Amino acid sequence: MKKFLVGFLAVSFLVACSSEDTGGNEAEGEEPAEEEQEPEEVTAESVLQNAEEAHNELTTVEVAVKESNRFGTNIEGTVAYNFTDNITYFQSERGDEQYYKDAEDVMLIRDYSPYTTNEEQFQERYIENKTNEHKNPFAFYKEFDEDFFDKFELSEREDIYVLTYIGDQEGQDLIAMGYGDPFISYDVRSGGNELEDVDTADVTVESLRLHFDIDKETYLVKGYELRSNFDVMVNNYNQSYEADNSYIYTGANEEFTAEKPDNDEMAIGNLTYDEQQQYEKEAFDYVDAVIQANIYQNVDEYVDRAPIGSEEEKREEGEKEQESFLMDFAMGMGIGLGADELGISEDKIIEISEAMMNGYAQSEYMIVDSSAIAEDTFNVTISVQGINQAEIERELDLLLTEKLVNGDITEESSGDDIADLVIDSLDTLFSESTNLNEARDVTVEVNRAGGGYIILDELQYLNGFVSPY
Repeated sequence: MKKFLVGFLAVSFLVACSSEDTGGNEAEGEEPAEEEQEPEEVTAESVLQNAEEAHNELTTVEVAVKESNRFGTNIEGTVAYNFTDNITYFQSERGDEQYYKDAEDVMLIRDYSPYTTNEEQFQERYIENKTNEHKNPFAFYKEFDEDFFDKFELSEREDIYVLTYIGDQEGQDLIAMGYGDPFISYDVRSGGNELEDVDTADVTVESLRLHFDIDKETYLVKGYELRSNFDVMVNNYNQSYEADNSYIYTGANEEFTAEKPDNDEMAIGNLTYDEQQQYEKEAFDYVDAVIQANIYQNVDEYVDRAPIGSEEEKREEGEKEQESFLMDFAMGMGIGLGADELGISEDKIIEISEAMMNGYAQSEYMIVDSSAIAEDTFNVTISVQGINQAEIERELDLLLTEKLVNGDITEESSGDDIADLVIDSLDTLFSESTNLNEARDVTVEVNRAGGGYIILDELQYLNGFVSPY
């Protein structure tokens, strides 16, 4: 009996081992049958995740670009990226504009006028954003909304997955802020602030449409469109932004070379590109400084913004600008008031002028552009929200009439007494919030001579600050 049990247990052990090795069903030498697996469900989120991973491995690509933005600019051309060597090259469809970026340089060139320093700052930020967006649009937009992948509807077309954005208002606000970053930043920083001063609470999205076409085999983007219209409160003003953009991808992971352009060929006359940029920037800063000394009567800001001279020379020049402008203004004010007939003293005319200048200082402006039109001549464009002169005069008449009715002004009142009432009325007017005109662009011609700059016709910008309508 004991021998039988030992034999039985040995056979049982061998059978058990055999079952573990073969699954218990296959004859010796046969492969185990594979279990059939259910195909993985394709969802919008899974497609987007696969596409994000595929674009992480993208080394090169060309993107056909069609854009329309809030500056009224239509951009149409091809941008080529070599992400490995950090090279970006854009050529416009018409051949009149190009930019090139590598690890060392950013070159921005257009036939009709090289970019100014102010535009360069915007363009460099724009290029950086577009590089990140085109390299991996899924990771790019997910940075602004971590739930981005949850907000798409999936459909299919032959070899293409079509992903359509269906995000709610909160999601749309986040996407609008992300897309609009270069434009919003341009406006915010022009007002002396930082982009962090703006958040999604300041955004109102009118519409947003975004969809991707993704290759089913490679999970690389074939193309995508973004159409949006939204407002953002920037520097206490409501700014409108819009996008009508489409991008078509070709040549993914194929080798290409981009020849670095010679931008000196684009400069005006005998100037080099660097000289032209320098002079445009100086003309830009000079107009900014003159406006501070004249309209705002601020010599310190003139010293900070003027491009040429030592601090002492700048202060001396700023004081001259401030005083000469005030004296010229007072002369015109005296004539307009009939100072001689009323017997208003020169000192009082100056006080009235200073009170009026306090009102003009409530104006808002932004230097928009500076472009060389000749080797020594530059057009500087200013966007100005000035005060309405006619409205100020109307309100001043009402206040003075009220004082006349109240007996504050009589036939016996001296010219200086009348002047004091005018000054008091102006102080009252400007102590309240002044309604500014709609922003409008004015162009100032600046000449360069002897290493310095001069504005021959100051009315070119004064008409923006002191508007009759």
